[in-house]
Amino acid sequence: MRDFGDPAARSRVAEAWGIDVDRLPDDSGPGPVGLIEDVGDPVEVLWSVATNPAAGLPDADGAAEKLDGVFLVAQDAFHTETVEYADVVLPAATWGESEGTTTNMERAVSRVRSVTDLPPGVRTDLDLIATVANGVRPDTFERHPDPEDVFDEMAALTAGTPADLSGLSYDRLDERGAVRWPAPDPETSIDYRYADGDGWTFETADGRAHFSAGAPDDDLPERRARRTRSRSPRGGRATATTRACARAAARWPSRQYG
Repeated sequence: MRDFGDPAARSRVAEAWGIDVDRLPDDSGPGPVGLIEDVGDPVEVLWSVATNPAAGLPDADGAAEKLDGVFLVAQDAFHTETVEYADVVLPAATWGESEGTTTNMERAVSRVRSVTDLPPGVRTDLDLIATVANGVRPDTFERHPDPEDVFDEMAALTAGTPADLSGLSYDRLDERGAVRWPAPDPETSIDYRYADGDGWTFETADGRAHFSAGAPDDDLPERRARRTRSRSPRGGRATATTRACARAAARWPSRQYG
């Protein structure tokens, strides 16, 4: 929630991380669709964490072809379609095997607690990321970072932003069960962000909600795919995603926990 181009925001983050401000990226990057489009040049290695671009991107077949041509690291708890294309697989813990927090679509932050031990060879996302980072640049993180320390650092860095979590802590979440952001102090939580008395005020020039709609673009990948499917003899086709699912189901047993 901090502007990459804001010198004050950049200085704030650099200071918190103990690095030179010039080491921070200049922008937020191309996003997931743009990242896949850039595979090959300049993207030579792709690290997918708990996501499934081979099935979830708008042009899933095109994404699968790109993933098949890049050095792919897949970090996931499940054998997804994307894992089928991975050169390296990092087995990750599931939700019930991890400690931390989660935020739902209503902005409610709540605690996550593990209910079972990790299976052999499986590690949490945080542990995996820290291990890879320390391998690339030693002593970047503690060997096993504490999820609560990470949350506290993240919450402090949101102070003064629209998504202010600086008033949240594990103790408060344990006591309340869940707290909606923005929560700029230990007592405050905003249930409805744009409520203003009996009405509503939005972050626009006139305070009213603005909606926009564009004309359909026939060149969008999903629309091209829909036309292709509609032309098939039986109204459907076996996509790369479907084939990957079939291979995964045949080769990998379901994950079992005792």
